[in-house]
Amino acid sequence: MRHYYQDSHTTLYHADARDAVDAIPPVDLLLTDPSYGHHFTSNRVRGRKLRPVRNDGIRQSVRLYRQVLPLIQAEHVLWFCHWKAYADASDIVGQYFRTRGLLIWDKGHPGLGDKAHPGTDYEFIASAGDGKLAVKRGGSIIRGHKPVPPTRRRHMHEKPISLGQHLLTMFGASSMADTFFGSGNFLVAAKELGISAYGIDLEEQNCETAARALEATMAGEVGSFRYPARGTLHPSRSLNLRKAEPRPATPRRFRSADVSGTDQPARAGDRVAGEMPYASAPA
Repeated sequence: MRHYYQDSHTTLYHADARDAVDAIPPVDLLLTDPSYGHHFTSNRVRGRKLRPVRNDGIRQSVRLYRQVLPLIQAEHVLWFCHWKAYADASDIVGQYFRTRGLLIWDKGHPGLGDKAHPGTDYEFIASAGDGKLAVKRGGSIIRGHKPVPPTRRRHMHEKPISLGQHLLTMFGASSMADTFFGSGNFLVAAKELGISAYGIDLEEQNCETAARALEATMAGEVGSFRYPARGTLHPSRSLNLRKAEPRPATPRRFRSADVSGTDQPARAGDRVAGEMPYASAPA
């Protein structure tokens, strides 16, 4: 487990969620979009050379759900899942949190899939726990949040920041966690709302993408993050993951008792807001 990035509101860990969840304190809301368990990669994504999502096979995903959920300390859970995996996801989430229902994100237009069948224009969100609405009660279908256009995505399954803010506001969260943060958009949503957030991801590429986005986000200012010019944050084009000689230890020290139980200085390469983790600059 590596403490990757930290700013005034957000902490990122580069780690397997099963190893790092214990480092996260209890939060109001777990809002996460884990691997779906259907192992699908579109031809469009293959052409853009984005990496497939790890642990996205059905057996791997179900095993991951079962191993991570018992470790989570949250008042409420919003767990995105594909319709094929909803039965398993709902059953597993319900073993550890009180099942409350199903939310549906209406994406507004059909996505990819079987061209001989009506397109899927929605995603499921399993809702469980003891959270209470902080806004006027509405229906379970969430509309008005368009998907991120494919040409601007920094992750295969990137969710819009506005959707994350809608869900965070719905339950009045003052702290949140995302154990499979991918592009980091839910963490950006939290920072713009001034909410404390903790994120975990297994892919270093995702950690760097999220860290850059968080650096471009102003805490407490909704809409402060702006997508850059087309392609400039695309991980496969702009992120140089070639290992170089690490920088000297940063002047700032991480208090790492929450990570390893001892107070240790930041290691060379640990990410602090405003600094790159490697000596090499992005392409």
